[in-house]
Amino acid sequence: VRRLDEAITGEKAESRQATVGANRGFFDQKLEVTAQSEFSLGGNNDNVDFPTRYQLGAAYAISDDVRMIAVHEITEGEAFDISTTRLGLEVVPWKGARLTSTLNQSAVSEYGPRTFALLGLTQSFLVGKRWGFDVSTDTSRTFDESSEPPLVINENHPIASGGVLGNGALTEDFLSFSGGATYRSELWSWTGRAETRNGKTSDRSGFMTGFLRQARAGVAFAASAQAFQVDQATGSQGLLANVSLSWAFRPLGRHWSVLERLEFHHDELTSGMGLAGSGLFGATSLTVNGNARSRRLVNNLVVNRVARAWSAEDTQGNLFELNQRNQWSLYYGSKYVFDRFDGMDYSGYTDILGLEWRYDITRNIDVGLRGSLLHVWNADNYEYSAGPVIGYSPFDNAWISFGYNLRGFSDRDFDSAHYTAQGPFLTLRFKFDQQTRLRADEARERAMP
Repeated sequence: VRRLDEAITGEKAESRQATVGANRGFFDQKLEVTAQSEFSLGGNNDNVDFPTRYQLGAAYAISDDVRMIAVHEITEGEAFDISTTRLGLEVVPWKGARLTSTLNQSAVSEYGPRTFALLGLTQSFLVGKRWGFDVSTDTSRTFDESSEPPLVINENHPIASGGVLGNGALTEDFLSFSGGATYRSELWSWTGRAETRNGKTSDRSGFMTGFLRQARAGVAFAASAQAFQVDQATGSQGLLANVSLSWAFRPLGRHWSVLERLEFHHDELTSGMGLAGSGLFGATSLTVNGNARSRRLVNNLVVNRVARAWSAEDTQGNLFELNQRNQWSLYYGSKYVFDRFDGMDYSGYTDILGLEWRYDITRNIDVGLRGSLLHVWNADNYEYSAGPVIGYSPFDNAWISFGYNLRGFSDRDFDSAHYTAQGPFLTLRFKFDQQTRLRADEARERAMP
């Protein structure tokens, strides 16, 4: 994963990371050991929100309702290093409840050690057959900490402004509450959640909601909205909000599929200071000095055509027939941006056109080519991305592909839908539905003697 943030001043902070993890059970699954790493590649470890992390944890089930947990985590970033150890208990006091209590010891480079406790309680319950609710509270209290002042990287980049430390998870006391509700019927579902967090250096509140309507098998409509606000003791204020509408048309057995998503983003910063990689809401928010507002209308459209499924006929001499065992994909992304920085207004239209072709060499292996063209209309600038891709399907409904863009570019509004950065990339895709577990159980039964 490539994480690149660029301030309006042109200053950049980049992290290129790979994530690996594993877990293993011992003693009849009473002891579970987990290991996870998010490590940076090629020396790119500048993004304050995405440093290199190593985590080793263990959980031992004392009884069906009580687990002892221990976790040690090391974070190594360009700006600072952190070491944190957590010891505690996870308890199920009654049905639907979970209580977690840990004693924590952390040490931040140039800041010193801190001993603090974390306590969290979650309660979930059902009302009838369709409604589900959950409420939770979390708090952090410091017992002992260094007399050294908080870490400051430079005069324009106080840790209190955001990022890994700025969110308060490791450096401040806080009390938070959240609650959520879900409704599910045969054809549609709705979910909503609200939360508030009061901390020593910042207060945060927000909500999110989502709606999904399945018109028929393979055809669905979805809508979502979320908004978050932060007020800091330094006087900085921020608002991050977005609304999304999407439509999917991919019926089983059809050659054609269409995916469409329209989004509106609003990002506002008042009387704050920031640097690339340290927005009030982390890497996805504004990272500028002073007052700023960004509003963007973004649309992503993908049209895909796949040839017939692999069959025994494909071994009978038609290996290079172009109308079989091919997949074509057309991507068009567009956005209109209207920003305001320090009293000046900026606006413009940008679009991206992408084309991808894949060919099945065997039932499990495919090769392909992809290319993209980005056009900034106001400046009449063009950027290109192109490279080969090889894919492998280890089992049904799973696909792993590895590609390399010989030339590339990055745009935060299009990256999640269409990866275009220069260099190697890895894509993992899995399909899950309500029948996945059932089919897996039936396959195991058939395999049993």
